[in-house]
Amino acid sequence: MMDRDLEADAHAVLLPATDRIGLSDAGRRFLDSDGCAWLLGESPSEYVARRMSPERLARETAEDFHGLALEVRRRAGAALIELPPEIRTLT
Repeated sequence: MMDRDLEADAHAVLLPATDRIGLSDAGRRFLDSDGCAWLLGESPSEYVARRMSPERLARETAEDFHGLALEVRRRAGAALIELPPEIRTLT
């Protein structure tokens, strides 16, 4: 079993990324276990490319991202939440 301090430190520096609007079971467990950061709405490939895919830009709304940010904050409290820059163009 992992030492509790080591586990807490690991959760403090991880920045999970996901390309779905909504938290997976793994994401909920991460935040419920002292995770304190979340990269909203980007797949790893989108993160590297530094832009969201055109399909996702057409499908997702600013309200979708807002709802996800609220859920992250509800679970994690004070959390670092990174939004993709394209969110400014979403309606």
